[in-house]
Amino acid sequence: MRAFLILPLLLCTAAVSAPRLVPVRDVTIDYVVHAGDARPQAVRVSIEAGGAHLRIAGQDLPLSILVDRPAGVAHVLVPLLRAYSSVDIARYDPERGVLRNAKFTRGGTERLAGGRCTDWRAASASGTASACITEGGVILKGEFANRNGAGGAVLATSVDYAPLPRWTWSLPAGFHDMGPLSLEKLGLAPR
Repeated sequence: MRAFLILPLLLCTAAVSAPRLVPVRDVTIDYVVHAGDARPQAVRVSIEAGGAHLRIAGQDLPLSILVDRPAGVAHVLVPLLRAYSSVDIARYDPERGVLRNAKFTRGGTERLAGGRCTDWRAASASGTASACITEGGVILKGEFANRNGAGGAVLATSVDYAPLPRWTWSLPAGFHDMGPLSLEKLGLAPR
């Protein structure tokens, strides 16, 4: 479950050096997410061009997540309750963790989910990551591990570059605020 929240941040983290880690245009990616011993989950991630906003929904989860990276907040939406809770995510951003001061190494190329991508590896004092990334900044395959060995992986099964409407990033009308959440209290981040 932790990877369900952390991996999307990894998917659109801006890096100072190559490779491009944010999509240059709107994109919706269907992924299979692997996290620890949990069974794989199907997750759909819609990313705004430039990576500032994301919408994450899992087929097996009764919730979705709206991420506003510039504000450092994610809104966990619970449609059944017509409610949401906010989570401060700034400190979980991979730029401050695994990718902080990372050294990138370029590898070969692959063809995944109908697109060509380049393999990259990143290593830092906080952990390691590897990904196959398109020239346009879309991660088609990726995995990461922090220095304690905890991590996860994603594999794209489909990619759609259709423009996304502005409402994609907005809280639905009529949803009420249930108050802030903590990833630590939910067991989704180390205390």
